[in-house]
Amino acid sequence: MRVCRYVVFAAALLGLATVGAHAAAPPPAGFDFTKREVAGLWQPTHDISALEATGQGLVITISGTDPYTVGPAVDLPADTNLWLRMRLKSDQVGSCQVFYWREGTGPSEENSVRFAVPTTGWVERRVPLPALGPATRFRIDPPGAGGKVVIASMTFEPRVQFAAPEWPKPVPTALDDRAATVRAGDLVVRHAAGGWGDLEVRVADETMAVGLTRSLIGYVHDGRLRWMNAAGEVHDPDGATWRLSRQFKAGGEGAVEVEVRVTVDAPREVVFLPMFFLVPGAGSFGAAKHQGLLGGLEYLADEPSSSEADIRGPESRRQVPDNLKLTMPLAVIQAKDRYVGLTWPSDGRFAAVFDSPDRLFGTGGHVMGLIFPGSDGENRPEGSLMPYGPGRIEPGKPLVLKATILGGKGASVIPAVQQYVRLRGLPPVPTPMDWPRYAALASSGWLDSKIREGDRYRHAYWPGFGPQPAADAAVWMEYLATHTTDAALARRLREAAKGALAQVEPANYYHSGVSHVRYPVVSLVHGHVAESVAAARQSARGNLGRFEPDGSVLYRQAEGKLDYGSTHFAKDSNGLTAQVVAAVLGSAAYAGDADLVREGLRVLRALDKFAHTVPRGAQTWEVPLHTPDILASAYLVQAYTLGYELTGDEHFLD
Repeated sequence: MRVCRYVVFAAALLGLATVGAHAAAPPPAGFDFTKREVAGLWQPTHDISALEATGQGLVITISGTDPYTVGPAVDLPADTNLWLRMRLKSDQVGSCQVFYWREGTGPSEENSVRFAVPTTGWVERRVPLPALGPATRFRIDPPGAGGKVVIASMTFEPRVQFAAPEWPKPVPTALDDRAATVRAGDLVVRHAAGGWGDLEVRVADETMAVGLTRSLIGYVHDGRLRWMNAAGEVHDPDGATWRLSRQFKAGGEGAVEVEVRVTVDAPREVVFLPMFFLVPGAGSFGAAKHQGLLGGLEYLADEPSSSEADIRGPESRRQVPDNLKLTMPLAVIQAKDRYVGLTWPSDGRFAAVFDSPDRLFGTGGHVMGLIFPGSDGENRPEGSLMPYGPGRIEPGKPLVLKATILGGKGASVIPAVQQYVRLRGLPPVPTPMDWPRYAALASSGWLDSKIREGDRYRHAYWPGFGPQPAADAAVWMEYLATHTTDAALARRLREAAKGALAQVEPANYYHSGVSHVRYPVVSLVHGHVAESVAAARQSARGNLGRFEPDGSVLYRQAEGKLDYGSTHFAKDSNGLTAQVVAAVLGSAAYAGDADLVREGLRVLRALDKFAHTVPRGAQTWEVPLHTPDILASAYLVQAYTLGYELTGDEHFLD
């Protein structure tokens, strides 16, 4: 029956067709949900109270937290990667997930794709699918846990990627006495007008980087992909003249600004244009390094980028990332107590390239740079130099990149980050919420969200987080009740706080809570201070028992769980250790126990062995010990700040 139904509806209703070699182009294959007979093929499988076919599309009425609808089996090409394109409108923002599987199997997280639905208006998104083959079924998990979602269409298109060339082997940079020189403190950039990659970057009299020589430009003309050498002026085989220019000038201590300008006198569809590249280590310190950084994606010791030590699968390929994944447009390689880096204004026209060591071009060092066209998460495979489609350059409209080369002395990448912040500043702070709005929002969270269940509270409304006694919930609600101007809300908060506190034994006031950040204030508000001091003292002693004689805290695999330490080069990490050190010092200080404070300072000093290393390993219940981690940074800062507050020793403050 499944095969018969598919044969009947395939061409007429679903728009799926087989086109011979003589046809110009196949029509998009998929589901047109504005047709009643197509919408009727989908089932309200789970947490959906109704499916309705309308002229706008399939209207889904959501009735629970896990809604999904399953459609019929369809035959798709087994040898062609696909694009899935969906057009929908949702009452609630969130993410949509689409599962795919062959008959005889079932849906799985690995065989699914997600995309954001950031607005309640119409959204059209395109996401990549692998080749699927005959008898493929789909499940759509719409966004939200209530309201309605309208899906107008779901189509499939061939996904063809441009093929990369055999990249030419770079040659040493050719510079002589005629090369121009720009100085900015310890940073010196020498460059020549001859070859597109002829430049050298020196920091404190050491060569730290060179340019990428023998670069190529790729473009499409009349359906053919062509490649040519990048140079100051190039005449392509199809009659256009390209002009590429660079200008360098000092931009302050340790910063040299570079402006790259590309013009062409005829329209060109470009698939690869090397705007600017640095190759740290080539001809000097080579493929080794002390640290490397690509803001938000890579924080490396002397180890390869784009590894699977932290995440496996396509997301580990970070050589050419989606621009939205970059927390700051900054790439750095640090070695020989010096660093060289590159920063650029956020600009969707360009994509960052970072590979350490360089496995893309075979330079023998590391590579960082910018290429055109950009990377938006849809226009190229994760990490690929080659896009699915070209970017267009129009005559009379120069393509301009403004970037900054950074260089200076430093034992880690941190001085480069500090220099970036001095030059570019931090992102703007969001407009602060006024007190009445904050009080209303926070109160609704404690009182009316699903983290509350009776007089108990969850850390989060998520599988695995059950309701529990929470003394911190009581304190925060009392705080809100004291400050809100809404009398009725204040009464509700005080009643809820009383109920929450009644769930907690006074001896547990010190420990009880569901918040990420907790303060030992419950007993200071509600009494039983002696019991809380005893609990703090016991906590400090228990945490001290986790340390090895050398002051380290070792990762131990939880029974029945993944071994999150298997990809790390050691059994400990600074983030794993620092959170225990901070807990010891906090408990010892609260207890006022001089002996425990002294022991806490001893294990704090042992943390010094991690100076100038990558912060990592603070979330080993769900994230690998190896993973660079901003929470590790937070624990380290907290531990050393406590040490300074307890002693006044500026070593800890530094």
